[in-house]
Amino acid sequence: MFLAIITLIGIFALPALTVGYCTFLLKAARKEELVLGDSLSEGFKNDMWWKSLLISLVIIIGCLLGTILLIIPGIYLMTVWSFGFYLLVDKNMKPLEALEKSREIVHQAGFWNIFVLLLLLPFALGLPTYIPVIGWIWYLISFPFITMIGAIVYTNVNDIVSTK
Repeated sequence: MFLAIITLIGIFALPALTVGYCTFLLKAARKEELVLGDSLSEGFKNDMWWKSLLISLVIIIGCLLGTILLIIPGIYLMTVWSFGFYLLVDKNMKPLEALEKSREIVHQAGFWNIFVLLLLLPFALGLPTYIPVIGWIWYLISFPFITMIGAIVYTNVNDIVSTK
């Protein structure tokens, strides 16, 4: 029962925490002032909680179904929707609008470039986490760098695409 309650709380808190984390990463990538409390509160402002819950469900269900179908559609959706959360947070878009814009940006920037930078590189950097004991140390050291990759790629690609 206790685990079920924790899981339910996590399901409802995770979208807001993800918005806060994306806000924090974007500010760090842009070298803006970082205030932890501000980032965490972002997930509950301007209907962002509902938007983040909806986009999370669409991404999870879409990628899961795509992966179940033949793996390649799931990989495609993971790649083209990789900027969805950042657009939701950064541009305050509607969830489906953010996913569509993410797809456009990824194709303009080059699908394979984004695939390598956001899926293969973090996967390769995360491989040492499977080594017993050393893996946890590596995870604690590398996780901030691996998650910053997405924010830095988003800010750079978004700047390049918006100037075209």
